[in-house]
Amino acid sequence: ADEITADLRKRLANISDLERIVARVSTFRTNGRDLTALAQTLRQIPSLRSILQQCSADTLVRLGSNCDSMDELAELLERRLQRSRDEREITRMQRRLGLIRGQYLGATEDAVRSWTDILKRNPSDTEALEALRKIYRAARRWDDLIAALRKLIPLQVDALGVKSVRFELADTFLNQL
Repeated sequence: ADEITADLRKRLANISDLERIVARVSTFRTNGRDLTALAQTLRQIPSLRSILQQCSADTLVRLGSNCDSMDELAELLERRLQRSRDEREITRMQRRLGLIRGQYLGATEDAVRSWTDILKRNPSDTEALEALRKIYRAARRWDDLIAALRKLIPLQVDALGVKSVRFELADTFLNQL
């Protein structure tokens, strides 16, 4: 019980003032720090849920099973994205949506949509291409992976990067198709 309490305290120490952040998001007055704090706080939820479900108190177990706000965050970001006119803010929100949808919600197609929307605005966005590279490899979408790798080759900063992407491309052709 002491170990669970210590772990719970450690996780709770990393949680920001959610009520304040959500109020700022809902009134469209957030800044980068607010969204970063929100993301860091939301990353704590799976561990908190796991810790709370280990407890014997029914109230804590019920509380732990209700801790799932990634869907709500994605919906909130989507609504804000629809209202935004600033290109940089749109790209930042699409990045966050791509991460949330892909890493936390397992919504691969929605994550792909977020990353490809970024590429429509900036075809040489390496972060978006790298994210798609990981998604396509994990989903075994070889044709899409090949297309992403081909786009990555000219964006590499050095010969070693070009060589690495080309080897991955060759490996995909030889072993996956």
